[in-house]
Amino acid sequence: MSAASKSRAAFAAAGLPVPIYKGPAPATVDHTVWDTRIGVLTHRVIGEVAPHAQNIPDVTGTVMADLVRSTVARVVADRTLGRLDRARIRVTGLTVQYVREYLPPLGVDFLGTELAAGGGRVDLAWYHPAVGVWFDELKTWRHARAGLDTETWVQVRRYLDAGKTTFGDAFVGVRLLTLGNRRACITITSNGLIEDLHTSPLAPARLHLRGVA
Repeated sequence: MSAASKSRAAFAAAGLPVPIYKGPAPATVDHTVWDTRIGVLTHRVIGEVAPHAQNIPDVTGTVMADLVRSTVARVVADRTLGRLDRARIRVTGLTVQYVREYLPPLGVDFLGTELAAGGGRVDLAWYHPAVGVWFDELKTWRHARAGLDTETWVQVRRYLDAGKTTFGDAFVGVRLLTLGNRRACITITSNGLIEDLHTSPLAPARLHLRGVA
């Protein structure tokens, strides 16, 4: 008698349900699909919150918290995600991270979200009067890797080409913000040079305008 047959016989003798899978039972939730959907919802929430958040002086205060909470409650409402509270907590955390760490300050113009570019859609686009135009590409991978995989690099190259075609010399590049791995955030300049975000001209700390509180 094979090991599998012995296992079935043992389960039957004990009055237990007989396992029908040869290997581990398949997961009821495909985490890759779930993470992808969470990413799409996070992009939408940040796109709605960002232009309003610039006008809120204290990004850690109750006004900001209420804005994020109400937007998440309205956008994250699909019960096929499973537990809505879990999905909302995830989207809220990613949104708060963007607002607190990467949101350009007041005086930098928000050009829009989900803008068509290079056969895809850019998550966020911004214009700084002293710096120029850039795109924010958000990655919400649960375990974001350092470095660019081929698919992401191809996507970024399309956005660089689209940005230069649309905005000319005013376009300065793409901020690749890996919200699942803060240390991996980078800037890709319009000519394809990869820089650490925090030492690049598009570092959050370098985007404040003189004379703007």
